[in-house]
Formats: sequence, C-alpha cells, structure tokens
Amino acid sequence: MTRTMKHLIENKKGQAFPLAAIGVFIMALSVIATMNLGQAIHEKIKLQGAADAASYSLASMEARAFNFVAMLNRTMVVNYNTAMAVQSYYNYAGFCLFLLGSVRDLLACMVSSLDFGCTYIKLPPWLNAAYCILKAIFTAVNQIVSAILRVVDYLVNKLPVLGLHSISAGVADALGLMNKYMLWQMQLIRLALVNAHILSGMHQVVSDNYIHPQTGESKWRFELTPWMFLNMALNTLEYRAAFDRGAGVNASAFDLLLLGWRDYGDFGKRQTDASKDAVRIMSEIANATRSHAAIYNRKRGLFASWIVSNIFGDKMGATKLIPTGSDSKPNPDVRKIRSADNYELGDVLASDDYLTRGWGIATVGISVVFAQSSTIKGIAHAITAYGEDSSDNNRKHYGYKNNNGDPAHPKGGYSGLIVIPPMKKSAKKSIQKEVDCSLMEKHKWIGISPYFKFMPIADHNSDYGQPSTWIFLNMPPEKFQTGTGVAGRPWHKKFTFNHGGGDKFSQDNLGTGQAGEHGGHSADLDTTIGGERNSMSLFGMHLEGLNVISRGMVYYHRQGNWGEPPNFFNPFWRAKLAPVGAKLAQWLDNLTRGIVKPGSADESTSQTVVRVVLNLFRNFLGDVFFGFITSVMTH
Repeated sequence: MTRTMKHLIENKKGQAFPLAAIGVFIMALSVIATMNLGQAIHEKIKLQGAADAASYSLASMEARAFNFVAMLNRTMVVNYNTAMAVQSYYNYAGFCLFLLGSVRDLLACMVSSLDFGCTYIKLPPWLNAAYCILKAIFTAVNQIVSAILRVVDYLVNKLPVLGLHSISAGVADALGLMNKYMLWQMQLIRLALVNAHILSGMHQVVSDNYIHPQTGESKWRFELTPWMFLNMALNTLEYRAAFDRGAGVNASAFDLLLLGWRDYGDFGKRQTDASKDAVRIMSEIANATRSHAAIYNRKRGLFASWIVSNIFGDKMGATKLIPTGSDSKPNPDVRKIRSADNYELGDVLASDDYLTRGWGIATVGISVVFAQSSTIKGIAHAITAYGEDSSDNNRKHYGYKNNNGDPAHPKGGYSGLIVIPPMKKSAKKSIQKEVDCSLMEKHKWIGISPYFKFMPIADHNSDYGQPSTWIFLNMPPEKFQTGTGVAGRPWHKKFTFNHGGGDKFSQDNLGTGQAGEHGGHSADLDTTIGGERNSMSLFGMHLEGLNVISRGMVYYHRQGNWGEPPNFFNPFWRAKLAPVGAKLAQWLDNLTRGIVKPGSADESTSQTVVRVVLNLFRNFLGDVFFGFITSVMTH
C-alpha cells in the first residue's frame, strides 16, 4: 500500500490534463463569446440600417410634402397676380372710357363754341358761313362719337355674362375661390397624409429593411411598445413646430384633431397678430412678383385724340393688395396706395388709373377749347374689392373727386376751360350719371385664402426651425437570437454548475431552474446577449437586447445661396441623416443660454470655470454619451 502510494506520488504523468481542461474550457467560452459578440454586432448593424432607412424615409416624405406645399403656394401667388392683372385691365378699360369721354366732351365744347360763332357774332358772311359749316360737320362727328361711347360703355360695364366687367369679375372671383377651396385643401390633404407615417412609427420601412438573410422574411413585427410611442411623440412635436398656425391650421395630427379649426377661424377673421402677419407676407409676395411696368407702376406719357380733340399728360396707375380700411366703404382716392407713407399690406384688391399734369385742346383754327389741369386731372378710374366677409357695397368701382369735392369726370364741371369764342351753353357730358354700381356689386374678391407657412427660428441651435425625424428601436434578445432550440442559436447557452449535490453538472438552455436546487453550491455562466441579469429600463422602457437611435433631418437649401432662410415658397427642401450627438449638444446650448457666454476681457474667474466645465460636458455629450447609449446598452 505504501509502495503504491509512493509510486503514484512520484509518477508525474497526466499533470497537464487539468490545466488543458481548464484551457479548453476557457477557449470554448472565448469562442462562444466571440460568436455571440459577432452576431450581436451583425444584428446591430442591420437594425441600425433599418432605423437609418426609416428616419431618412420619413425625412424624405416630409421634404416632398414641403416642396409640394411650396409649389402650391407659388401657384396661389400666380393666381393673385392673375386676379390683379385681370382687374387692372378692366380698370384701365374704364379709365380709357372716361378719357375718351373727356376728349368727346372737349369736342362737344368746341361744337358749342362754333355755334356761338355761327349765331351770335357779327362777322363777315364768309366767316359766319365757315363757323356754321364746321358746326354742322362736328355736330355729326360728335353724335357718332357719343354713339360709339355708349356702345363701348355697354360692352365694358353693362353687358351681362360676356361683358368685360362680368368676365373680369368672374375670373378674379374664381381665382380666389380656387386658392381657398382647391389649392389650400390639396396642401392640407398632402400634409395630413404624412401623419399616417409618423403615427405608425415607420414600422413598414423598418420591416422591409430588417429581414432574415436566408428566408427573406421580415424579422420585425409591429408592436405598440413604449419605444413606438416615443417615436410618435417626438416626430409629431418636430413636425408640428414647422408650421405657423397664424396662416390657417397646423398640419400635425394633434392640431388637426384638437386645435386646427379654431386657428382657421382666427385667420378668417384676421383677429390675431400672427394671422395679420401671414396675410401681410402673402400680400407682399403677391405685390412684389408682379410685372412692374404692366401692373404695379403703370407710368407713361399719354395722348388721346378724337380727330381735332386731344388730351395730353402723364398716365399713372397701380394695382395692389392694400389694407381693409374703413368698414363702410374704401376711400375712392386709392391713389394713396402709391405713396411712400401708405405702403401697407392687406387683402383688399385695389386698382387705379389716373392722369397727372394733364391738359387738353380742341381746335379747328377759328375755335379753340383749352382744358387746364384742374379739369383734366379728374379723369380717373378705380376699383376696390374687399374680402368675402364684407358686404357687396364694398365691391364697387369708384371715380375720383377733384379738390372741390365735386364728382370728377364723367359728371364733373368745366371750371378750368378756356374757350374762344365762348360756348353758347354748357356742353352735355358724355355720361350724365355717376358710375352705375348696381351691376358692379358682382365684382367679388375672396381675399387672401389660408395657406401653409413655415415657422422659422432665427437660431442655429434650433436648426432654424427645420424639423428632425427620430427613430428609436429595441430588439429583445429572444427575437434576434434565431436558430434551433428554445435559446436560439446552439452557442447561446446558460450553464449552471452545481457541486456538493446530487447533480454535478447541468445545462439549462435559457431555463429558469433554481441554482443549487439539489443541494450544495451552484454557479451560473450565461453566454447569451441581453437578458434579465443586466436588465435596464428608462421611464418604463426596457433596454435589454439591441438598441439603436437614428436621426434624419428635413433641411432647406437653395443652391448657391446658403443664407436664404427656410420657407414654403421655394421647393428646395431635402432630406439627410444627421448626427444625434450634435442635437444633444444643441439642447445643452439652449439650456445653458445666458449662463455661458463667449470669453471676454472682463470675464470673471468663476464665469471662466463654468464655461470650461460646460464646454467639457458638451464635448462629452457629443463624443462619449452617444456611443454609450448605442453601444454599452447592447449588453
């Protein structure tokens, strides 16, 4: 027995076996850990790709919707320009009617002067005969001209349906209705559809991009998890912040369901400052994009003639969207819209044409009628049309008044005439009555319709108001560890070592058996990724498994002009992926605004310390924290 024990002690064979067993065991664990880590990295890359695809797709959808809105806003501006052009042409036709009527009036005055020379002045017989012959000729001409004016007046102002007034009024009204009931509602529908993707959490895009490599089936299933609600909430808030509620309604689902129609009513009544600003902005763009020479500043020399009767002067005029003014009726003297101190903006459609520095002359040699500026400057025509909330009395045409307060042509007096020989009697005017407004009440104008306006923010820390898109995804370990068995792939094992009991060794494939349930001591070795052993949660959202974050951004860029602020009038919206760390740093900058200021010569030591510490923390957010929450949480 002693010899046997001594032999066993002296025999060194097999001493390396325990070390080899331990080494093989450690190597096996290393291989398992490597395979687990490799699979986790592979799955995380695929999940991050799906999140990036979802955030970029949502940003692209919003960018396309914004470009669609911009194109329709430009179409609205074109319609406003067209309405102003149509009204300016009609207004100019009315001015020409008054102008030619004034030329005819000078001709009538000359006929009266010829009649005085033919009847009341004792002249040589041949000269009296000349007066009488000319009187007869130009009396006939005057009657022809008067008949032509009556026909033109009927075609311009009184002919129903096919008259110039009916056509221009109908076109302007139709363009206003088109903006309100077609273009704006098309914008609303297009933007409202984006909410469907926001509220779905971009599930379909994630599902299409996170597929099994062998089967081709999606590994993502739609579930109402806290992460899904977080995606909905953040993207809804970002989307909502992009719109100015003062221009009508906000296109986010929250506003469309709760607050939208109140904003719509405020815009229609022009009650809030935001609504007034929105009207002024659209009015300014509509006014500024017209033809300068043809509509906005119709300034040129003028000459009008009926054979021997002529008027000269400087033709002035403009068509513009102006403020509402009085509630009873607008001031007929809309020439003030051209003055520098009255450049206000509104949605009253106003147009005027008038003559300045004018004078007129009608002569056949032996008779002269000279019209001074005091008479000629009354030749003018204007139209003002209020919005749809105004009464029909505000949708009329107006003539100007001279300095004495008397009606201007066609019913004005001739106090500024010099006639040689004098008139036998006052000549009849071309049109005896003032402009008949009864037919012109149909000249309706709906005003500036609701539209979608971007809400810019003059702050680079807020990305100038340009919205971001966020996608947070979490994949629990039991879903990405696909393979055979309950635990997933064969190397995903949870080992339980028992000693001192009945079972010396057992393995439980992610089982829930109690360690050491057969007595003695036990030790667990879990080679799976994730699990309850190191479970983390954030506001009730569990973080075990794989976690990824992706941020997209809808940004505005006009090529060659980075300084142009974001807006919904030019279709230059684009989408991109954006860094998350930069956004975290922006949030920190917003929180510390007013606390941290750039270094200056009189900066105190404490201010310097605070600034340095916060800058270090800011860099930590960008360089460390983002990597932590996307990598370390994959545990």
